[in-house]
Amino acid sequence: MSASLVPLRRYLPAGALPAPVCVLAIGRGGRVEKALRASPIAVQTVEAGPAALDYVANELPTDIVVIESARADDQVVALIDAVRRHRYWRSVPILLFAPHSEPVDLERAFEAGADECLPRLDAATLATRVLELAGAA
Repeated sequence: MSASLVPLRRYLPAGALPAPVCVLAIGRGGRVEKALRASPIAVQTVEAGPAALDYVANELPTDIVVIESARADDQVVALIDAVRRHRYWRSVPILLFAPHSEPVDLERAFEAGADECLPRLDAATLATRVLELAGAA
């Protein structure tokens, strides 16, 4: 993980240097990174699946996790569960973008620990929700 993406805001005294909000964007589309490109939010992207599980197991937590997937399937639920079980990541907010999910899939994602699900991905809404959930708004 590059030093610039470490969420320094957590470790600095209030009023110290402002640090960008750091997002872990998980998914294959790259839409989260593209949507946040014009914002002051630092984005670390990783593919879903084993790479995402490895990242959570071995890296410092970011301020928020955004998962982009067509559906909130078993792999997404397992990833949410892995984040919630990790001692350093468990309190990190999870924002899900899974536009083709059935209500039962979303219910399983929320039960696993997702904090919010966006019905569509537009840059302004995503940036606002990321900042609010990360506590930087």
